Amino acid sequence: MNAQISCFVDTNVLLYLMDAGNPAKREQARKWLEAISGRQAVVISPQSVNEFCNVILSRWRHVTREELQAAVSNLRLWCTAQTVYENALEALDLQQQIYVSYYDAVLLSSALAAGCTHFLSEDFQAGRTVAGMKIVNPFETEPETVLDRM
Repeated sequence: MNAQISCFVDTNVLLYLMDAGNPAKREQARKWLEAISGRQAVVISPQSVNEFCNVILSRWRHVTREELQAAVSNLRLWCTAQTVYENALEALDLQQQIYVSYYDAVLLSSALAAGCTHFLSEDFQAGRTVAGMKIVNPFETEPETVLDRM
């Protein structure tokens, strides 16, 4: 029997879903999201949604407000990790222990609190484990490599 898997998806992976300028990463992000959503294993936090909107609004003028609203509406089902006061406190410790930015530490804290087994990001050291949660670079790893082991 397969163990339950849950993957926190970092904002950078979500952004590639809308990045027409990088078709290879766009396709790989889509492939990962399709694979883990089929297992009901996608987890994001409100911070991820906020960062997603901020980047699109500030950098990607080609995305219309309607397209952004549709994308954010689609993210709602996956937004199951909370960002609460306790995440801020834990993030302070994580930030110092593993040398990441504070906001990245908040995402890690939210993922840990949600019980995620994996954290998908290109911004962290792939293969590293943080409090039992494995960091995976989805642009260097195929979904089956992780999912078939579970």
